[in-house]
Amino acid sequence: MKSFLPLLGALVCFTGCMDYDGSFRANEKLKFKHSTVFGNTKTKTLRPGRYNTSFEVTSGGKLKFTFRGEDTVEVKVDIPDHIELPTQDGSFFYMAEETGQNYDIQGNLNSEYTSSGIRSGVESCSYTTVERQCRRVCTETPAPRPTRRDPAPRPTRPTRPTRPVPPRVSCRNVCNNVSVIRYGNQNVRYRINYTKKVLDLTMNKRNGGAQVANYRGLEQSSSKSYTYRGRCL
Repeated sequence: MKSFLPLLGALVCFTGCMDYDGSFRANEKLKFKHSTVFGNTKTKTLRPGRYNTSFEVTSGGKLKFTFRGEDTVEVKVDIPDHIELPTQDGSFFYMAEETGQNYDIQGNLNSEYTSSGIRSGVESCSYTTVERQCRRVCTETPAPRPTRRDPAPRPTRPTRPTRPVPPRVSCRNVCNNVSVIRYGNQNVRYRINYTKKVLDLTMNKRNGGAQVANYRGLEQSSSKSYTYRGRCL
């Protein structure tokens, strides 16, 4: 089965398979094909209006998106392997026949990358070292039972309980090289890299028909790149 909105799958994969939030506006009632957990397809209807829209990839490899407005509609779709998803900025276009849905989809993906100046600070760190560690190991050996030299019987008479003989204990040191994790702090210098992604798309009726929906999404993220890391102490 071909899936709805392959560009949404591209969006999720392009942003490192992270959740993506945006605003979706339906100009009229829309009908989408939803993939069930049993592999069947059912039609879901979205009423006209504006929706906060979130996307995520499920553990089953499906794209799940949720439209939240006056109504909340959740749709799951498959991402077929034969559809080439955009992996870089630029325009894209998918015909309704290509996606198996009722609408043509066209849009543009644009990314902006900026970096801060070099910053410095102190951060926690850890390192692994090998240490010689010893422990004392003791073993017990039962004491031998005393034996009589004269096997001749003796007159029977009351006897006192005999005190048990304690076992013999021998000890030794056992040493091994052990990997140990140590924690400390280190001086660092780094930049903050900012990524801003903007996705614009429109949905139109087949063969260049009227526009039925539009979407704009903004995804921002940041990461740290180090230019120097001092010794962990």
